Amino acid sequence: MAYPRRVAGHLDPAEYRRWSLEAELQLRGARRDGEAGDHSLASFRSEQAAQLALKAVLRGIGQPGWGHDLMTLITAAADRLGGGLADPELDEAAKRLSVHYIASRYPDAFAQGTAAEHYSASIASAALADAEAITAACRRTWNVLESEDG
Repeated sequence: MAYPRRVAGHLDPAEYRRWSLEAELQLRGARRDGEAGDHSLASFRSEQAAQLALKAVLRGIGQPGWGHDLMTLITAAADRLGGGLADPELDEAAKRLSVHYIASRYPDAFAQGTAAEHYSASIASAALADAEAITAACRRTWNVLESEDG
């Protein structure tokens, strides 16, 4: 893994932890939802986990991390930090996860049926894998930043 660029100023570990704990909560929930067969919810929670993990890193370095667009968030983090977040595979994971923000919850995202009817175990599993990749990259990036700041 390439190391993140040094961030000017101080890190905010409390703010990082506050957001990363929520990311981990959503990731655990996505796993449970998938195991229970609630595939649309598992996909949504996977997207949320990635969003929260990216916001944790951004807010931990004093950046705003506003909004819900994963591509905007991952681009902001990669531009600011480089390193393991500047990865085309993570960009692709963010693109795949982004579709679950609306479609997984709203019946009018599709011409007919419920959102849940348009999801399957394989879709939820892929979403979880993408979320795990993004949250792990955020965790590694933060760990490097903290070790350099210490």
